[in-house]
Amino acid sequence: MTETEKEQAPIVWCLPNPDEIKVNFDASILHSKRTGFWVIFIDEKGQCLAAATSFSASCYDPLVVESVTFKWSIHVDRNIYASPIRCLK
Repeated sequence: MTETEKEQAPIVWCLPNPDEIKVNFDASILHSKRTGFWVIFIDEKGQCLAAATSFSASCYDPLVVESVTFKWSIHVDRNIYASPIRCLK
């Protein structure tokens, strides 16, 4: 596979390993100049263990919003599970 083919290969979402929890998060900048965040925690069976949403009255740069959402998702995890975070590549 060439480097170009690797770059264009689709990313496939998969379930977490047993005894792990997958954390997915995202954010959006709304037309009303508010920022919305969400996070969901998934187990190895694909079941939702917990989910949370939040809004901010501020409108940020998209990269800042993603960074703030990542930090917020860690905060939510610590409050729900008090588990160590291990970032996967």
